[in-house]
Amino acid sequence: MKNIISWRYNKTGLLILVFFLIIIISLPVIAENGNGNSGKSSSPDYTISPSVVVIKVTPAENSDEILQSVKLYDDIESQEYLQDNMKVKWSTNNNEGSQSDENDASEKDLKFEIKKDLTLKNEKSKKDFGFKSNNESENVISSEYILVKRKNDSKYYSLDKKVEVLNRDSNESELEFRIASKFFNDHNWQDIEAGVYKGQIIPNIDLPGNSNKRLKMIVIVESVVNIEVPEELKLTVEKPVEEKSAAIEWSVKTNNNNLRIEFESKGIKLDDTEESKREENHINTKEFFRYSIENSSDNSKHEFDPGGKSEVRYTNGELKLRYSPNDYGDKKWHELLAGSYKDTVTITVTEN
Repeated sequence: MKNIISWRYNKTGLLILVFFLIIIISLPVIAENGNGNSGKSSSPDYTISPSVVVIKVTPAENSDEILQSVKLYDDIESQEYLQDNMKVKWSTNNNEGSQSDENDASEKDLKFEIKKDLTLKNEKSKKDFGFKSNNESENVISSEYILVKRKNDSKYYSLDKKVEVLNRDSNESELEFRIASKFFNDHNWQDIEAGVYKGQIIPNIDLPGNSNKRLKMIVIVESVVNIEVPEELKLTVEKPVEEKSAAIEWSVKTNNNNLRIEFESKGIKLDDTEESKREENHINTKEFFRYSIENSSDNSKHEFDPGGKSEVRYTNGELKLRYSPNDYGDKKWHELLAGSYKDTVTITVTEN
């Protein structure tokens, strides 16, 4: 019985010893945390709706004709359109309990900044808005061209530096975003590659709640294609026994380097006359004429028959029509009726 009592006594002493050790070790940590917050209030909470800004830009040769629109999203996957402006609002009293000096107080103003340039994301699906990582792209939009202002302000400010978007003495504000027109003056529109550019807006006060939540800035540069080609390719054959050709220059001005250009002929036929109606089934112009698309820079040549088509990947060159009395068939030149012939060649540009 004596041994049992002694054992219980020793165990109790051990528990008390451990308890006091915990208290002694913990007290300095608690004190340090208390002193660290002395005289300072915690960062105020705020709400932002929506959290993703999408600016869509349609380039043009004349910077005055540049079109841009802003849409904002909370759920980027559903792409549900919400509103024209971003709303930022304090959800706690920003001045309550503040004992900070003037410099610290200025940090209670909510400020936005884009620290890194927006980078082009080569994604097939617009649903992703370029969120997937791609470190290989060298195409960027500098943050100095991304502008923001409060709705009632008269001036936009560049987000390459911190911009005040919500004052500590205000309850809420609405923000408007745009791309600076200087961006289009500083760059040839053809050098602004089409696609989705992604960046991140960094607030000076951490976003409340989920630390993984981020403010995203997306710029969609739309693909623009301008086809430059003369209205007419005219070939006059004075001596049907001799070969003859004519050509025109064509070009496609674009900011998209992932295009294919298709040339399609409707077919060379006699003008719409009674004689042509009688002879249209008799004359096979494929045996006398041939189109070719040529590019001198890489010495490429793509031929196709009247009524046929051909596809190329370069954006400038020559479209040539060649007449030959012998090369393309067994018929003789005198079997081709004299007169005027017409064709329509359609140029179609599509994205790969």
